[in-house]
Amino acid sequence: MWNRSQRMSVAGSGLATRTSGHWRKSRANPSLIIVVWLAAIWMGAVQAETGSLTLPDAERLAIHNDPLIAQSKAVEESFREKAVAANRWPDPKLRFGISNLSMETYNFEDEAMTQLVVGVSQQFPAMGELKAKSGRFSELAEASAVEVKDRELRTRLSVRKSWLEVYYQYQAEQLVKQSIEVFDQLKEITRLQYRAGRGSQRDVVSAQLEKSLLQDKQTQIHTQWLSAQAQLNKWLGHPNLMEVWDSQFPEIANPPSNQQLIHGLDKHPWLLAAKTRVNAAEKGVDYAQAQKWPGWTLNLQYGQRGAERADLGSALINVDLPLFPGNRQNREIKASQAELTATIRTMEDQRRQFHEQVGVQWAIYEQADERLRIYENQVLSEAKQNTEAALSAYQAGVLEFGVLVRARLTELNSELQYLKLKVDKAKAQVELLYLSGS
Repeated sequence: MWNRSQRMSVAGSGLATRTSGHWRKSRANPSLIIVVWLAAIWMGAVQAETGSLTLPDAERLAIHNDPLIAQSKAVEESFREKAVAANRWPDPKLRFGISNLSMETYNFEDEAMTQLVVGVSQQFPAMGELKAKSGRFSELAEASAVEVKDRELRTRLSVRKSWLEVYYQYQAEQLVKQSIEVFDQLKEITRLQYRAGRGSQRDVVSAQLEKSLLQDKQTQIHTQWLSAQAQLNKWLGHPNLMEVWDSQFPEIANPPSNQQLIHGLDKHPWLLAAKTRVNAAEKGVDYAQAQKWPGWTLNLQYGQRGAERADLGSALINVDLPLFPGNRQNREIKASQAELTATIRTMEDQRRQFHEQVGVQWAIYEQADERLRIYENQVLSEAKQNTEAALSAYQAGVLEFGVLVRARLTELNSELQYLKLKVDKAKAQVELLYLSGS
């Protein structure tokens, strides 16, 4: 972009003279200086009091407010409670009443078999059933606990990408605004050139047209900026987000190397949670197989009789007989084995996707870094020099205005492309950090 000294050095520009005159006037006005100085102090005090919202602040706020993290924690607590309850025997059952009462006399002492009965029964599940059922809930609880960590990483990733998108749209709009100011200068230059007989009316119209097109581009970018703000505010829920948003480019940690990422994928929280779900599915198979073993029930009963007859006691054992398992136990075993296979395949598919993402994001990261160095060392400076040379040639009357316009637009597009590469590299960087589980 053209700086202040460059604008003042434009030969034959009355606008530069008036601009410099305005600056001299501003410096010569003590009251204006005092007002600006007091305003700067007040704004600094407000910023010191309220602070600005940085990316780490936004990450912490989003993680704290994410309802799915709270949901995962509640699911974890639910499975832990179920694991304890599932490892306990069923409650005993109490029986009491009158047995073998005569329906003619309704006299308790008429019949020898009449008795007051009190009994208790306890059911004992099949061998290994409780352990397998409780173990399955415990594994599911562990999976939910690890999924909380993965959800935090995903939330952090989403906030970072939304933050970077807001930064890109904001900075892009600032670049376009600066270009509009430059085309204001160019329009004034074309008018002066036309009045001096060294230009044409077409140059004046062309400068105004390019300014209008840039204003339209600014409107489009501003719309995308508002959309990016809404996406970011979904995570933060801040009523005045842009008033406290830190517009500086955020500092992001460097990702591990490509080999370190690939070797460390199995420790990623999502895959750790998937492994735990595989363990839970294996416990489900154990539970289904335990159903083929018989369960049994112990019944104890005491009967009190009248007419000085001896009281009676009973002890009975009921045993389940899984004699026809073809359509029940065997089906349950096959179903649980199919569920285990599906869980394993889901984990393997996600592992392959992670490997693919590492390759893709690392390629984007490296290519963006290489292109950034080219822009920093060559393209930006060359585009600026090209614009300055075109301006000098146009003012000297040896270059058409259209060439100057193309030079200026090329410089703007170079700056926008550099900004996009910078943000693309950072987005790939945060993707790699997510894949690293850090």
